[in-house]
Amino acid sequence: MPRTVSFVDFLVLCALLSASITGCSADSSPAAAESDTQSRYTQGAVNYDGIGKIYMGREISHVMGHRGAAWLERSDRVASERTDLLIDLLPLKPNSVVADIGAGTGYFAFPIAERVPQGRVLAVDIQQEMLDIISDRQRESGVENIERLLSTEQDPALPVSSVDLVLIVDAYHEFSFPYEMGKGIQAALRPGGILALVE
Repeated sequence: MPRTVSFVDFLVLCALLSASITGCSADSSPAAAESDTQSRYTQGAVNYDGIGKIYMGREISHVMGHRGAAWLERSDRVASERTDLLIDLLPLKPNSVVADIGAGTGYFAFPIAERVPQGRVLAVDIQQEMLDIISDRQRESGVENIERLLSTEQDPALPVSSVDLVLIVDAYHEFSFPYEMGKGIQAALRPGGILALVE
């Protein structure tokens, strides 16, 4: 199982993801997969910030749309969330391959790309508009070691055994299919790979 990274003032929720990817059904037929998915999730009351879909006792949140992109780049974010400390504590090597799941505007992808000059950052998002923002920023900055990946709600679109570190910051609560995403993330991690899940 992937190791976790913890740091001051952040809650690392790796246990949630670890629990979400255990107990797979051995039957991989489409009918079994659909039945398994239906039994894994339940429907409940819809709260103002949720979608009414319940997983492991928690209501899944709405996805923050690309129209809220400016909020990700707010000027007080470093001071209020210590995002600099998070990046400093990630166990990065110059040739690391890092997947930033829910990359948004590339807030984390760009500084991480600087720290892995011989590696790559896979910026993964379900919204093409967010990936377009990253593309525009790449053209302006000249950063070339960020690869943009359009994923789906059920598949992170990462190749098997391809990444050294997966970073998920403030996105897990928006996963519409956390179990399926967890399986894809687990498969993408290389042996000894690290999952840093931050909420």
